[in-house]
Amino acid sequence: MRGLSKVIKGFAALTLLGLAAACAPTNLEAYKSPNCTTDPNTSWGEILGSGSVVVNWSGCDKSGADLSGLDLSAADLSGANLSGADLSGTELAGAVLIETDLSGADLAGADLTGASVARANLTEANLRGARLRGISLLRSNLSNARFEQVDLTGVNLRDTDQTGTLFSGATWIYGINICGPDSVGGCRR
Repeated sequence: MRGLSKVIKGFAALTLLGLAAACAPTNLEAYKSPNCTTDPNTSWGEILGSGSVVVNWSGCDKSGADLSGLDLSAADLSGANLSGADLSGTELAGAVLIETDLSGADLAGADLTGASVARANLTEANLRGARLRGISLLRSNLSNARFEQVDLTGVNLRDTDQTGTLFSGATWIYGINICGPDSVGGCRR
């Protein structure tokens, strides 16, 4: 909820300053998209003086984009198309990814701690080593995704499609259960 509050405050500040476009950090080509207007010379963090950047790519098409290693903390990516995108090592803590298409995306080593990822499409996504503590994947499609070496403590997997999902080495219940190497479609010890 804190991330959404930052987005709302940031948008209010931009509107007051007459800068109603969604903003992005300077000199990063990855933040530009034909379907998502951004101002590459301004960031909400600079305007607000907080030093942080809040990105709003809700509904944007970033399919196949190289977004690896970027800080997208608290970003609004709801309904965005990130299919096939490289998000490896990306900071997505507190981000809103509700109904986002992440099919075939590479999220290896990404930090999604506290993110909202309900009803997302993660078909064939690679989440090896990603940090997912406390996220909700409610009603998401996880078919054929790779959740190897992932800590799933506190993750809501209710009503998810886990057909063919690989959970080898995943941790459940605060490190008590470690999934075996043959854990496909669920955790097996």
